[in-house]
Amino acid sequence: MINQEERILRPLNFPSGAPGRGASVFKAKNGIKVGVINANGRVFMEALECPFKTVLKAAEELAKETKIIIVDIHAEATSEKIALGWYLDGKVSAILGTHTHIQTADEKILPQGTAYITDVGMTGPYDSVIGRRVEDVLTRFLSSIPVRFEVAEGNVQLHGALVEIDEATGKARSILRIQKKI
Repeated sequence: MINQEERILRPLNFPSGAPGRGASVFKAKNGIKVGVINANGRVFMEALECPFKTVLKAAEELAKETKIIIVDIHAEATSEKIALGWYLDGKVSAILGTHTHIQTADEKILPQGTAYITDVGMTGPYDSVIGRRVEDVLTRFLSSIPVRFEVAEGNVQLHGALVEIDEATGKARSILRIQKKI
């Protein structure tokens, strides 16, 4: 399915030969083309190809079709995400970090016009441990006994970021953190 469904992206920096694709151009409802890149970090995670080099190369390819390019960097280490932000500043429209499930308060427009946030957060039960029942996670931490982590319930929130991008230049005009109880 990952090879057939055009709306699914997997990390760009998986080894060559992995099914699916890590970058693509999508058309918004208004007809505007938006390039999207997904990559995994390497710090504290499984070793993959360099996200810096692979994302830059993909951004250069997508720029032939559109000026608007969004990067989802799925990484554990905030330092790796921040470094990627500086590395790609001015080359992509936005870099949105994911993985830790905890929204950061560092949204900004970098000097060359790239919107950046280290982690957009998660959509799910807020009164939890990254979406899982507190009791289950505490049992695991306190006893070291493997416990199934059930999904928590209640107080569901949507976390994310709203980025306004200039269509003509691909530069970000603004980035706004979103936290909404649903």
